Amino acid sequence: MAGLVSGKKDGNAGICGCTDCDMFCDNSIVGYTADVSPFVQLGLVKHLNKIYTKNHPNKNSINAWVVLYELAERLMDKNDISIEEISHDEMGLSRIYNMTDVEINGYLDRLNEKEKIRVDRTAGLDMIYKTEEMTSEMVVREYYESHR
Repeated sequence: MAGLVSGKKDGNAGICGCTDCDMFCDNSIVGYTADVSPFVQLGLVKHLNKIYTKNHPNKNSINAWVVLYELAERLMDKNDISIEEISHDEMGLSRIYNMTDVEINGYLDRLNEKEKIRVDRTAGLDMIYKTEEMTSEMVVREYYESHR
């Protein structure tokens, strides 16, 4: 997929048919212009001549804490999750943030080094395990406490 627009709504282009992206980028719905869309500001989307294209994020634009927050959301009622699931399912990091497998594994390795999670890649299992109880609220609180 070239990352080009696949759908149009009221003459305005949407992004790859994703209704969440379309909502934010279609300024007639929520009042965002293309220049101030949250996706454009994060560098996940480019806007040029009324055409939106998906962009791989700049490695400095997404903090590892964002990935930890997503993991906390997904690990709410369980202790482990496969790397494949967190990467590629419907709400996976590659679909939300347009990350490649290499980028995702880089974030997971950094979180593993900080002992926020445990990554196990033995015998093709490729699993992520909680190292402690965490919720998305706890992740946000810890981030702000450590960045005062």
